[in-house]
Amino acid sequence: MQVTIEIPDVIAADLRENWGDLPRRVLEALAAEGFRKGKLTDHQVMEMLKIRTDTELEQFLESAQPTSEELTYETVNFDDPDEWLRF
Repeated sequence: MQVTIEIPDVIAADLRENWGDLPRRVLEALAAEGFRKGKLTDHQVMEMLKIRTDTELEQFLESAQPTSEELTYETVNFDDPDEWLRF
């Protein structure tokens, strides 16, 4: 399945400058969020991202976890136990 998103050129240029391969970053974000929410299994994440080993998967999932700087009271939806219990 292919998905197309529209991002204004100026914003896309800024994101590309900071993140490089935007399609890959979007795919990684989707895989990480799907896994965190329990919608994707570890095997599905591996298939989506063409990850071949459990070690690579562990490294990806660790890098996809929010840092303490990203995780603040304002960023956690406390009305959704599925979201805040994962931390």
